[in-house]
Amino acid sequence: MGLRVLGIDGGDDKGKLIKTLGAEVFIDFTKEKDIVKAVQEATNGGPHGVINVSVSEAAISQSCDYVRALGKVVLVGLPAGAVCKSPVFQQVVKSVEIKGSYVGNRQDTAEAIDFFVRGKVHCPFKVVGLSELPRVFKLMAEGKILGRYVLDTTK
Repeated sequence: MGLRVLGIDGGDDKGKLIKTLGAEVFIDFTKEKDIVKAVQEATNGGPHGVINVSVSEAAISQSCDYVRALGKVVLVGLPAGAVCKSPVFQQVVKSVEIKGSYVGNRQDTAEAIDFFVRGKVHCPFKVVGLSELPRVFKLMAEGKILGRYVLDTTK
């Protein structure tokens, strides 16, 4: 779609995955001391748009800090009890738009499927049986999931 993608996650394996999926830049939050500075430097002043799927309250608030003036932050993750903290003065001066997105409509779904069918979007996933659920939860807690796991209840 012509977008330049930067991904933030933790671990070398996730960095490799993000790069194979087309991201130009990977920032490892487990190694980087100043995420805001790193993102702004990598994007020449901050990204125009941020899609934050994180469940980390700190990561959500950081996205409001590193987005450039007139940028948009779309919050998708649903961390229980989390709050998006962003100084009002900064939001007004930068004219940043913060919005949430929960689900798409039928047209969004049709476009997403079309992107996938045409090979414009790659989503690595692994199908496992329901008996693997405890192991998948353990991997999730350890931050070791690459891509997504899909549970097959027929196994």
